[in-house]
Amino acid sequence: MKLSIPAAGLAAALLFGTLVSGAAAQTLDTPMALVAGDKWTYRFHNKGDKREPYQYSHLVKAVDGPSVWLQGESREPNARRPRYVWRYDVARNEGVELFEPDDAAPHGAGTRVVDRTKIDSWLQFPLAVGRKYTVKRAWDNGRGFDEYSAEVQAFEKVKVEGGEFDSYRIRFAGFWNQREGGSYSGRSEHVVWYAPMAKTVVKWNYTNRTSNGGPWNDTATELVKWEPGAAN
Repeated sequence: MKLSIPAAGLAAALLFGTLVSGAAAQTLDTPMALVAGDKWTYRFHNKGDKREPYQYSHLVKAVDGPSVWLQGESREPNARRPRYVWRYDVARNEGVELFEPDDAAPHGAGTRVVDRTKIDSWLQFPLAVGRKYTVKRAWDNGRGFDEYSAEVQAFEKVKVEGGEFDSYRIRFAGFWNQREGGSYSGRSEHVVWYAPMAKTVVKWNYTNRTSNGGPWNDTATELVKWEPGAAN
């Protein structure tokens, strides 16, 4: 799976980022800062298969300059990695390196298993309604890539189990492209809601189609609990 914020207070948002008020929209100049103890719990559901939804959580264990270290736990039945560690890039506002857990290693990060440091980030700041940009992301397995045209469509309230948040709705429309084991492509779309007060995407819908145009993946992720760290 790949990776919104409430209006519990505009003042709180201003403490961590630069949120500029406008008559018709809001502009967020920089990502919201994370602090040790911030924790998010999400529910993931692939509506295209018969498996039950499952939850996973991310906890900020340490802030180290431009990097934040997140401890992840998945409740997916028979998960390949029930525990894992992300190195989160503050400027990019997303995890860029995934590690196997190793309690004896610095930040608990053992062997690196995913490297996303050289691909485009999903959220590109500043965020403002009407802004457009492009995103190209190589697959973790190296067999292809996704390419999207992104547009910040609205600044609106979105309600999820974890609360109601003022959020930027961003649509990514484009194609997946396989380049190994045959050359194939198909349509793909993500719609995400980024909430500055929650410092994260609180809702993420993803659909794609096969190269023949038939339905394929249809997933929904939403925040079910947001626990701010003590320093907030």
